[in-house]
Amino acid sequence: MLYCFSRSWINSGAVNQYKKNKKENAKRFLQEGGILDSHTAGQITQDKDAEAIERQATPSTQRRPPRCSNCNKEGHNRLRCPDRANS
Repeated sequence: MLYCFSRSWINSGAVNQYKKNKKENAKRFLQEGGILDSHTAGQITQDKDAEAIERQATPSTQRRPPRCSNCNKEGHNRLRCPDRANS
């Protein structure tokens, strides 16, 4: 990961080498399974499309109602707490 390095490192050729290595690793990863021909690529995209449709068909989980950090009751947060007006 590229977070916070010194300016000299960023301005040197190290960044270019990092990007080059990352690109080569991606190619190597693709080649581990063999050659990706158009038929295999089409099959992969169809499978991913089917998975996406299946995910959309399933109902999403519902979030829990917010819990107030002031009175510890569900249904509102600290800024909208009814007990806040009293105190």
